[in-house]
Amino acid sequence: KARYTLQNTVVIELDVNNKNNKNNKNNKTMPKVYSFNISKEKAKFLKENKDNFKSLSKTFYKIKDDIFSVLPQTIEKALDNSLSYDYLNKLVRIYLQNANNSLHYKTNISSYQLQNLNLLIKSFLQKVIFGGRDMNITDKELWFIYKKGVELADKLKKLNAENKIQSISYKLLNALRVGNTNQFMDILIRTYVAYGEEIPSTFVKAISNKDTFYPLGYSFLNGLLGKENKQEVLNDE
Repeated sequence: KARYTLQNTVVIELDVNNKNNKNNKNNKTMPKVYSFNISKEKAKFLKENKDNFKSLSKTFYKIKDDIFSVLPQTIEKALDNSLSYDYLNKLVRIYLQNANNSLHYKTNISSYQLQNLNLLIKSFLQKVIFGGRDMNITDKELWFIYKKGVELADKLKKLNAENKIQSISYKLLNALRVGNTNQFMDILIRTYVAYGEEIPSTFVKAISNKDTFYPLGYSFLNGLLGKENKQEVLNDE
């Protein structure tokens, strides 16, 4: 009932005190009009993903002296249809900068919360932007790949190669930013071969379908960056 109500409700804002009118009494410009409504699909998306949204509560990032809250930004981007992997790429980059003790970039977001954002974006694209088109990838598979990233990070730490994690992460992140599947897979294959590990077969989907490349790629990268809450990961398997 609430979804139908939202779908048929339009919010209109009239800005009668905009600067042009205020500074020029003779200005004949009409007041600015802002309108907004929410579709049934988007209302359903917000309802079904409330737990993932909730997990982003109190997370923030800081660029120089400006502080931004992740949850309000994510909701705003979902409402205006601009929620995409570009936003996740930006947050992962800030996460890495924060890990390097950057003076200009700070964040309290965790890799687990980045993964929740990854799932949110995948769901948003599938159900709202793509009109319900099946992306041929499940949340369970994405958590599986996340765990594979965690396992590789653990392997590197045991081999005293923890310093390699950040350099590999930056390379993977750059490949994801430009959507270069071949570059991403080349880095992945070289890393797995170098440390005697078997590449997860699920990555075949990343090669064959660009829609699955991003959620799979970010899932692995988020896992590689580390897990802060083992119980949360177990609960999502």
